[in-house]
Amino acid sequence: MTPREKRRLFAAIVCAIAILVPALIMSSCGGWNEGTMAVQSCSPEWPWLYEASNLLYGVLLVSVFILGLPIILYLVVIWLIASLVARLVWPAPRNR
Repeated sequence: MTPREKRRLFAAIVCAIAILVPALIMSSCGGWNEGTMAVQSCSPEWPWLYEASNLLYGVLLVSVFILGLPIILYLVVIWLIASLVARLVWPAPRNR
C-alpha cells in the first residue's frame, strides 16, 4: 500500500467515525423538543449523553435553516484535520 493510499484510507476512516459517533449519540436519545431544545430520555442515563445529544440536535436544527452550512463546515474541517495528520504520519516519498 502506497503512502498516498494510506493517507486516503486514514482520512476516510476518521471521517466515517466523525459521522457515525454523532449519529449514534443522537439515536440513543429520544423525545427531542424544538421549543426547549432538550431530549426527554436517553437509553443509558449519562449526563454527558444528554448534553451531547442536545447540542447535536441544536446544531441540526440551526443547520436546517441555513442550508446545512454548519454540517458542511464540520465535515470539511474534519477532512482537513484528518488529511493533515495523515500527511504528518505518512509523508510523501521524496524524488531525487
